[in-house]
Amino acid sequence: MGYFHFILIFTNRFKQYRQFLVAGYLASAILAVMNYYNILFDLSYTRAQAPFLYWPHASFYNWFLIGVELFYIGLGLLILYRSIPSATEPLKTKLKYFLPVVIIGWSGGVTNWFYWYNALPIPPVGNLGVTFYLLATFYLIFKHDLLALNVAVKKTLIYSSLTLCV
Repeated sequence: MGYFHFILIFTNRFKQYRQFLVAGYLASAILAVMNYYNILFDLSYTRAQAPFLYWPHASFYNWFLIGVELFYIGLGLLILYRSIPSATEPLKTKLKYFLPVVIIGWSGGVTNWFYWYNALPIPPVGNLGVTFYLLATFYLIFKHDLLALNVAVKKTLIYSSLTLCV
């Protein structure tokens, strides 16, 4: 939900999708409780799955987790994609760089699901996509000022300096 919330703030679409955000946080709370009570995974069936010594097996209720995650990933990507044409030029370029990075990152993380169900013997090698996502986002933040951190850092530095002087 943090990703979806970030996308809504980043694209300035918070008011349009507020009901989805509230529903998503409610679903996240339900999933957290289900995870606490070991409902999402069958921990009695942990097994050695190369290259891991212990890997859980998903229960039937884990499909709720996967459905919620896929829905909010897809909706976030759709919002990002639809925001590109109407964005002003500095934000438009940032969105064009950020969209493929997000797609690669989420596609990589999804490979963890295959091991939960013994579906395909594909290890979660897609986590390299998540690493690429993190490095590319780091690059976009500091090189192309994705989150306008320069303004925040400058304001913080000025405020801290003024506070020290008083």
